[in-house]
Amino acid sequence: MDEKQCKVELERWINIEESILMQKCRVQWLKLGYANTSHFHACLKSRQSQKQITQLMSFEGIVLSSGSQVEGEITKFYKQLLGSAATSLPAVDIIVMGGGNVLSRDQQLQLVRQVEMEEIWKALAGISDTKSLGYDGFNAYFFKKGWSVMGEEITSAVMEFFNTTREIMGCMGPYILCQKKRYMGGGT
Repeated sequence: MDEKQCKVELERWINIEESILMQKCRVQWLKLGYANTSHFHACLKSRQSQKQITQLMSFEGIVLSSGSQVEGEITKFYKQLLGSAATSLPAVDIIVMGGGNVLSRDQQLQLVRQVEMEEIWKALAGISDTKSLGYDGFNAYFFKKGWSVMGEEITSAVMEFFNTTREIMGCMGPYILCQKKRYMGGGT
């Protein structure tokens, strides 16, 4: 395994570990209650303190361990990077793009069809009850338990979101719509 693959693999495992820790912290936070934000922030602060660069090897092969040395080497690296100009800028190769995956007509129509109530419920049911609160202060559990009462209103709001977004999407429309469909559980 070469250095680049090792870095990619290390980053992947760091992200997995961080995700697990965040989920554990979130579960404990939800168990302790919304008012216990000090515990939540203590968990995050603990994790952030572990995400530091304590050592760095310079281009000269010297191991730098003090904060000011590491900071200086990083600054030097980016100054060199910003000071250099690219001789050519890569562009999208239409021939290469045409050779990639292409959606069939049925798949294209599937992306722009009206979202159905069943799809919305399926997407909501797929969200973990322990996910953190939304911007409105409610988590998925609240909406799942209240579906029989407010399912039609939720469906109406989601459909309005998709309908108004279709009108303003422009050239990014297919990409944005595909991402939304995938998020909503109806992806290709």
